[in-house]
Amino acid sequence: MLAECVDARTGRRFKAGETFAPAPTIDQAKRLIAGGCLAEAALKAAVEPEVSAKLISAGPKLDSKTASADIDQLRKSVDDARLAAETEIKAITAGVDRARADAEKQLDEIGTEIAAARAKAITAKAEFAAEVENARKQADADIATITADVEKARDAAKKTTDKKD
Repeated sequence: MLAECVDARTGRRFKAGETFAPAPTIDQAKRLIAGGCLAEAALKAAVEPEVSAKLISAGPKLDSKTASADIDQLRKSVDDARLAAETEIKAITAGVDRARADAEKQLDEIGTEIAAARAKAITAKAEFAAEVENARKQADADIATITADVEKARDAAKKTTDKKD
C-alpha cells in the first residue's frame, strides 16, 4: 500500500505499507492505482471477481491442536506475567513501606532536634534578657555614682571658688 484505503469487499482498512490481501479485483486494482493507493504492479496481482470471492470466503484453516496449544501457551504467558507483576508489586510495596518508615523516623528525629533547639533558644533568650537587665541596673548605678561624683566635684569647686572671693 502506498496510501491508506479500504477494501470495498470486506470493509477492512489498510494503511500505507501494509499488504492488500486478498488480492484486489481487476476493477478495484485500477481504482486503487488511480487513487494513488497501489503501485502499477498491483494490476498484475489482481484477480477476477470470482477468484477474489473464493479467496475471501476460504479464510484461514485452523488446526484445533495448534490453536489449543497456542491458547495454552498464551495462558501460561499471561499467568507468568501476572505472577511476575505481583512479585514486583510486593517488592515495590515493601520498598515503599521501608521508605515511609525511614521518613517517619527522620521526621521524628528532626522534630526532636527542633524541640531541643527551641528550648535552647528560649533559655538563651532568658539569659540574654537577664544580662541586659543586669547591664541596665549596672548602668543606672554607674550613672548614679557619676552623678554623685559630679555633684561632689561641683560642691568642692564651689567651695574653692567661694574661698577665693
